[in-house]
Amino acid sequence: MKFRVFSKLSRLRPSDIYLFLEASLFLTLASIVRITIPLRWYAPVFGRHMEIGPEIAENDGVNCKTYAIVKAIRRGCRYLPFECKCLVRAIASKAMLRLRDIKSTVYLGVAKNEEDKLIAHAWVRVGKMYVTGGNGENNYKIISTFADDNDAISRQKYNDTKDDKSFSYVKRQ
Repeated sequence: MKFRVFSKLSRLRPSDIYLFLEASLFLTLASIVRITIPLRWYAPVFGRHMEIGPEIAENDGVNCKTYAIVKAIRRGCRYLPFECKCLVRAIASKAMLRLRDIKSTVYLGVAKNEEDKLIAHAWVRVGKMYVTGGNGENNYKIISTFADDNDAISRQKYNDTKDDKSFSYVKRQ
C-alpha cells in the first residue's frame, strides 16, 4: 500500500508535489487546531464576520490556482492517516488561498438529519466556485460567514423561513 502511494505521488509534477505537501501540512495543523482550540477563538482569523465575498468570476489565473488548491486538499485528505472533516478542509483551504491573495468566503451552516439531530457543515467559496464542502447552501441553513476584508459585502438581513433561504445584501462602505 505505501509503495503505491509513493508511486502515484512520484508521477506528479513538482508543483503538484509542493501543493500536496503544503495541503498536508495545513490539514494537519487545522486538525490540531480543531481538536484543541474552541472555534470562537480562531474564527476571527477567517475574516470579517457575517460578510461574504463577491460572486463575480475571477480571472483565469485565479481559477487555475484555486483548482490546483482544490486538488491538493483532496489529495492530502486521501493520503493522511486521519479523517479530515469539513471544518478542517475549510481552515486549510482558507490558509492556502490567503497565502496566494485569493479572496474567499468561509460559510458555516446547520441542518437536521433524518433522526432530527443537528448537523453542522463548513465550506469555502471563491467567486462562484466551491473550494471545499460542495454547494452547502442548498442543504444547510447558513448561520455564519467570514469574508476577506477587501470587496466584502455585508449581510444586512437573513430571512429565517425554511422555504426562502435568500439574503439581502448591502455593499460595505
